[in-house]
Amino acid sequence: MTALVSGEVVAADFEEGDQVQEGDVLYRVDTDSVETQISSAYKQVERAQEDYEEALADYREAASHYDSLDYVTPSGGYVRSVSVQEGSAVQEGAALVELYDDSVMQLDVPFAASVAEGISVGDAASVTVNRTMDVLTGTVAAVEDHEDAASGGAVTRTVTIEVENPGGLSEGMTASAEVNGMPCSADGTFSAPDGTTVTADYGGKIEEVFVAKGDYLEAGDALFRFTADSVQDQLESLERTLENAENSLEDAKDSLENQQDQLADYEITAPISGQVVQKNVKAGENLNAGTSQGAMAVIYDMSALTFEMSIDETDVLDVAVGQTVQVTADALPEESYTGVVTNVSLVSSSSNGVTVYPVTVRIDEPGNLLPGMNVSADIVLEESADTLVVPVWATNWGTTPRSFPAGSNSARPLRGRWSATRRSS
Repeated sequence: MTALVSGEVVAADFEEGDQVQEGDVLYRVDTDSVETQISSAYKQVERAQEDYEEALADYREAASHYDSLDYVTPSGGYVRSVSVQEGSAVQEGAALVELYDDSVMQLDVPFAASVAEGISVGDAASVTVNRTMDVLTGTVAAVEDHEDAASGGAVTRTVTIEVENPGGLSEGMTASAEVNGMPCSADGTFSAPDGTTVTADYGGKIEEVFVAKGDYLEAGDALFRFTADSVQDQLESLERTLENAENSLEDAKDSLENQQDQLADYEITAPISGQVVQKNVKAGENLNAGTSQGAMAVIYDMSALTFEMSIDETDVLDVAVGQTVQVTADALPEESYTGVVTNVSLVSSSSNGVTVYPVTVRIDEPGNLLPGMNVSADIVLEESADTLVVPVWATNWGTTPRSFPAGSNSARPLRGRWSATRRSS
């Protein structure tokens, strides 16, 4: 067992000789550092999610806007000024037109300072339009504190009167006024209240402008038309921004997932079931991932044992995976074991002109065998059951006939098992 993470071991609740099961937690490593990284990764995902949602909303809104090349005004009124022209490029937030509403007009007129002191906001006013001599009713909207010097040494203060437009008033027209029966010192000039500046929610290059100063617009009227190429450029730019935001979000999620996966490595579990034969790291010690600090613990699976035997090159072609192996141990002379060939390696070694190949044998029932014991083994190459067996002494290798003693049963056929073996120890 080796460490994949760094940190202080806070628990190691096992000892040498203990039997453990695969998956048992053997070591716990302090997780403060990785939990801090996970918290930071969560925040990065949240920020990336917000950026993605914002980019998606911008793209969808722009796609909706650019469904038509015409840019329309969100509000109505008279055009006081136009800030764009054909061929110019419009950026998001740029001023387009200034609109004003003339349904209520303002009249700024001077009153003698002594008279103005008696005028209050909300007082009724009588307004006479010079051009038409129409008399209109108005209301005082403001009285300036600032005093101005008029001709002849008089001191005046400006009073602002609001008048509902009957339809004939326009900016620049003049009128006189009376408040509380007191006349103004001079004529004043009508103006519309402060206007509304329409700014661009999205940009592009203007192909044609549809409005001019003095025009009256209603909400939804077109101000100008974008070029098709500029609209396509804007959509592609927003699409790239959206793709980048989506990629950043996926990267943030992957980083968080990696951090969470790493958290599992701070609980080090037994990779197999077996007996602990070495415990090299104890609670309170520090781990350094990626260094050659060796195994933290060693576990032996005693349910089966393996050993390797060297087979001469002249015999190895007769050996195959699955063949039975008869095994004896020097330390246990009264016992025998059965194994099986699990691997015939092609990685040979040579010494003094002799080439041998390693063959791996597994013993599934090791009994009292222990790791490290010396064993001898015979590989059973062939077996034959119910075979006629003749004693060697009963065979004749020459040309002279062989006789058998009287009463001998040596010529009687014997049934048994025959095997050919290759031995290694």
